[in-house]
Amino acid sequence: MSELRRWSEDGATPLELSLLEAARSEYSPSQVRMRIPQVLGTGATISGLPTPPPIADGRLARELRALERARQALAVHKAGEALRLLDRYRAQFAGGVLGSEETVLRVQALLATGDREGAQALADTYSVSHPDSVYARRLKEFVGARNASSP
Repeated sequence: MSELRRWSEDGATPLELSLLEAARSEYSPSQVRMRIPQVLGTGATISGLPTPPPIADGRLARELRALERARQALAVHKAGEALRLLDRYRAQFAGGVLGSEETVLRVQALLATGDREGAQALADTYSVSHPDSVYARRLKEFVGARNASSP
């Protein structure tokens, strides 16, 4: 059973799974082992992940919860609410650890509200700053798919 699947079955949120997947694609296995505790809390390891670690009640946990609320708003087609939550995240956690995930959610929300130009501009800006990032590739897919389906 894959680590991501095991975490999913053990109750990890989609955001936590996304962070793990992104870390695995951008870093070597030894770097991932070092980053997982930073992202998901102490006690997490890449080998033998029996259950997702509890997220400490610190700044990172608050960031994660804030982004999870925005993701949930998007999931129920409340893009305007998601954007308000992302604005609040940006104001509260300027320079936060999860800034890339916030950008992905913001592009999705902009697309959902019909702001293709804003989504494209944000995706382009991010891609220039992070050309080799898995998030940059993801943003290009979102914007490209939406542009391909637009009239």
